[in-house]
Amino acid sequence: MKGLITAAAVLVVLGIGFLLYSSPTAAPEMTEAEIAQIEAEVLGLMESWMEAWRGNDCALSRDLWHPTKIAQPRVGRTGISVDGWIESCTTQMANRESFSGEWTDTDVRVISPEAAVFSGTYRATYGYRDGSPGRHYPTAAQVMLVERTEGGWGITFFTNSNGPSEEVGEEG
Repeated sequence: MKGLITAAAVLVVLGIGFLLYSSPTAAPEMTEAEIAQIEAEVLGLMESWMEAWRGNDCALSRDLWHPTKIAQPRVGRTGISVDGWIESCTTQMANRESFSGEWTDTDVRVISPEAAVFSGTYRATYGYRDGSPGRHYPTAAQVMLVERTEGGWGITFFTNSNGPSEEVGEEG
């Protein structure tokens, strides 16, 4: 019996040792320079995102999306393609005549060499085709998940939240 207990203990120790030594090791730490480079690249992507909105045409954002990995909820589903997102966005913006806006605060949290989260606040003013008064949003925020692509970075998910708006007067 003593031999059986010893054999079982040896097997347990060997099993734990196998699990510890066969588990994948963590990726090496990224250097400050690598993190700074990713932050700069993602901030560049976000400036391009704002430029696309200033262009008032959803198709201008085509190259900013990840070409195959979009998890953006849109029109009640998540499995949407870049073309599907652009089509839905265009439909929702049919009455929008103009957009002006700028980031007021930005942050990039690098998750890995392949992914980062962008958080940004901005202010924006919208004009409308149907003669409705324009709306100014002094505060609004977006959070985006971006992933590395063959050509740089691509948006895979974003959420937007506008604060209270103000009507834009004739002079505004």
